[in-house]
Amino acid sequence: MKITTTIVLLVLGLALAGYFVFAPDAVPPPPMTPRERPIGDYDPALTSRVEIRNRQGQFTIVRDGMGWRLESGDGAPAVEAAREAVKAILDEVASLKAIRVADESPGQGLENPRATLVLASMRGSLRMRFGADDLNGPNLFVAVDGMKKAMVASPDLLKAIDKDRTQLREHAVVPVHAFSMTACTIERGGEKLALRKQSGNWLLESPIRGRADPERTRQLLNSIATLTAVDFVDDASKAASMGIESPRVVVRLRSDATMGEIVLRVGGDRDPSTVWLARDGSPSTLFAVPASFVEAVTVKADDLRDRRLVLLGPEAVSRLAIRDGDRRVRLARRGDTWFVDEPSGRIAETKAVLDLVDRFRALEATGYASDRDDRSAMGLEPARAEIEIGQAGVDRGVIVKLGADAVPGESRWAVSDQIGEPARVRSADVEPFLQPAFAFESLKALGREGASVRSVTATGVEGPTALVRDSVSGGDRFYVVRADGSRTEVTRAEASPVFDSLATFVVDRWVAEIPSVSAGAEFGLATPETTLTITFAPAPPAEAETRRIIIGLGRTPGDSRMYGLVEGDGRVFEPSGEVRRAIEFIANAVKGSK
Repeated sequence: MKITTTIVLLVLGLALAGYFVFAPDAVPPPPMTPRERPIGDYDPALTSRVEIRNRQGQFTIVRDGMGWRLESGDGAPAVEAAREAVKAILDEVASLKAIRVADESPGQGLENPRATLVLASMRGSLRMRFGADDLNGPNLFVAVDGMKKAMVASPDLLKAIDKDRTQLREHAVVPVHAFSMTACTIERGGEKLALRKQSGNWLLESPIRGRADPERTRQLLNSIATLTAVDFVDDASKAASMGIESPRVVVRLRSDATMGEIVLRVGGDRDPSTVWLARDGSPSTLFAVPASFVEAVTVKADDLRDRRLVLLGPEAVSRLAIRDGDRRVRLARRGDTWFVDEPSGRIAETKAVLDLVDRFRALEATGYASDRDDRSAMGLEPARAEIEIGQAGVDRGVIVKLGADAVPGESRWAVSDQIGEPARVRSADVEPFLQPAFAFESLKALGREGASVRSVTATGVEGPTALVRDSVSGGDRFYVVRADGSRTEVTRAEASPVFDSLATFVVDRWVAEIPSVSAGAEFGLATPETTLTITFAPAPPAEAETRRIIIGLGRTPGDSRMYGLVEGDGRVFEPSGEVRRAIEFIANAVKGSK
């Protein structure tokens, strides 16, 4: 047994030996496990000093307050370092990983590195050398002091530090974001535009006072905050020749992020596309910036002012009161339904009311009056019309007063209690408010919803014709009953649209209010062409309800529009297309056509 086992082991050993001797291309043993953190315990976030040596020179970047200061080895003056460039370096160091490791050798280029990087903090320092490219891929050899072996790593970190002085310095001229600005003053040609932020809103302080338009102000401040240099000059003695000492534009900024003012002085042209600019506090640096910056900050106060007449929050509006001379209309919301409280107390058309609310919020001035203008002559004292919009729980709403025409047919004078300065508004923007009460009422002429019509009788020049629903087992049947008593069954497809449209009886618009039918001659209602009598299906315990609707045709011989009036209502309307088609179907039934 022992002899057999010995022979088997001997055979296996010879087989393995032969494999390694005669199979030189066999799979090698697995490589060493990469170090996931070759920088050891160093924390890049705590870095206070960055030293770079590359093909462009030697550079030292030192933390300076909230920013970084760039110092060059060639004696050039210290300047502000690019925060994004420093961040990129530190991020690449933090994410550095070894693809594989190996003993240092002359072919790796680490004895005479193409670049070195030193990071220092209160907790220690880290030094790295960058050598030759790895011939097996797009990576390169990197050595970290303290590691026994070199590693192959991505070239991204080398790309982050392989920059010249211009690339490492800060190109952003303004060191704060637009959202942190609290004041901005622009001086140009003896004029001064002043803006100040208060409670999150921007106000104009000079040369006029008022609210600043949020979007236009944001665009102006962004054009300042995002200004970047395209070139630099470090010789301050050249400022006079560049027009900085007699600037064409001076921009003064205040911010929550800095102490004191940030002052930008724009000088002369550098070339057609750029101008010279200096920032106070950095006298050794002159910036070349796009010439478009001058145009961006050359704005008029009137272009920046907020032209909205009212500022109305998103809270639910609950009332809208309109006075036009002696006529008054009050719209009020109860639950989800709007009512015309004055003078009719009827249900209002929700869409019409919400449209008014949106129009009120969107009212804008097209121009403003001067302080010398007479408000009485403008029809504002007293006001000819007044609109007030209010919210639940608030006694006084926002009020806009309307006066006389500023430009007949085009604009009229208006003043908001939130502005106090007379403004011109487009006549078309305020005319929808100055309608009679019935213009805002529900377009359902019968005031019913989901009703079921049992029959409808049309009486006209040919006599009465009825369209009747006969409920039988298995469904409804529909008949046309003529004046001579003849009876013709019609299909559900023909009759159902008639009953459905008459059940709700929606109108296109309300036209007028008249005291009696006899006063409706101009609408063809004094001697109507057609009279409809609608009987609704009974809903126990109530009896069937009969409504009489008078339909007239033509205001003048050349007017083909149809007008109607509900008996006892007094409102003249134009019926909707569905109702007109229902009436025409019944009228045609008299002539034997279905």
